[in-house]
Amino acid sequence: MSLISGTSWALPTIGVAEIAVEKNTPSFLSSNSVMIPDNPTQQLMQQQLNALSAQIKAHINQASLLQLQTQEMDAKVINSVSFNFTQTEVSIESEPSLINQFANAASQLNPLNSTTNTAESQISYPDYMLFGTLEALNAGNQIQLIPGTNQYSNIYSLDLAINYKLIKTSDQVIVANFIAAGHAGEPTLQNNSTAHIPNDSNRLIQQVYAQLSNEVIMRLEQQFNESSTVLSSVESSITPTPPNLKQ
Repeated sequence: MSLISGTSWALPTIGVAEIAVEKNTPSFLSSNSVMIPDNPTQQLMQQQLNALSAQIKAHINQASLLQLQTQEMDAKVINSVSFNFTQTEVSIESEPSLINQFANAASQLNPLNSTTNTAESQISYPDYMLFGTLEALNAGNQIQLIPGTNQYSNIYSLDLAINYKLIKTSDQVIVANFIAAGHAGEPTLQNNSTAHIPNDSNRLIQQVYAQLSNEVIMRLEQQFNESSTVLSSVESSITPTPPNLKQ
């Protein structure tokens, strides 16, 4: 019998911090790109990043009813899992910027910590924290004239990438580090003699957020499910000792 299926375990708790934005956000585009930037939409996407975090939280709650039913595991077990992306398995002490993010997010999740003199032992922190940093952001049009006609193709696209770190709060070790990306595009064929057809930016932004949040959930499920598999494998390799029936 599996240790996981045969025992009642509480789900691990996770806190999702607000996405951090650096002063200079890099672009996906090369220096010789022909895309015409849509700066207002880029700014709108950046301003709505909190909505993306809220969407990820909602998806985590939904997914936990299905696949995130794993117990809080020993650090040695979860750190032994190989991840598809760069597996850091290092303390956040090696990344000073994360220390401040960790402290601020923990304070936000636990209001008592910032409003009263509640003892540290009385403050409940989540088992894991998910931190995201804006990695790249683009919105714009790529226009190409169609020879011999008065028409042109207009490819409007949005791209967003977030660098995520999953941290185990008990020892502040980074157990997973991955980049999640979202994309949405809308190609149209337009006429030079008519008014430009505007793009539905809000709808496309929602598509980007939905794609990115789904990828985050997939990565979290992979992390916890593979950790469960490791634990079950270790358990199955143990040879049981038969009971002593001699009186």
